Amino acid sequence: MEHVIWKRRQLLVNGREWMTFETDSASEQAVLVYKALGLAYPKFYKMDILSKVAYLCSELLLKDKAPSAFDPARTAACISTADGCIEADTRFLESTETIPSPALFVYTLPNIMLGEICIRHKLKGEQVCYSAPLMDREDMRFYLQDIFTNRRQEHCLCGHVNVQDDLADAELYWVDKATYTSL
Repeated sequence: MEHVIWKRRQLLVNGREWMTFETDSASEQAVLVYKALGLAYPKFYKMDILSKVAYLCSELLLKDKAPSAFDPARTAACISTADGCIEADTRFLESTETIPSPALFVYTLPNIMLGEICIRHKLKGEQVCYSAPLMDREDMRFYLQDIFTNRRQEHCLCGHVNVQDDLADAELYWVDKATYTSL
């Protein structure tokens, strides 16, 4: 099972250090990761920080997958978050004191991070974003068992992504029917 863990100043891919940061700022870290990946996705700079962290973690998991490696129509996405888009909400609220920003309003729903990933990778399977203080492995396994057994899904990008006070905490997994029980 492939996974990405982004905590404070460290980014791990499949248990190996991929990058360390000299700053705690998730906003600054995200730009460094984006550049290190050599991405050319202009929409990235418009995203809120929660979406950026989720998007970059998904890029690390999916960037080397051949188009034939998975069927997007049978690939689910399930991500939880504790604080959701609170940072975008706060910035949007501040913008309402003058002229409300539609660019910020778009990111006032936590499921937008999921939408960004699904659009980028053309994922069309089951999708769910829910609120939880931490990744609940038991609930996640229950959900995975359901989508693999009853909903004809073959793969799932799942985990927990949270950003609070510009500090990233993310744990994303790429699982399939054979590996989900080891989550």
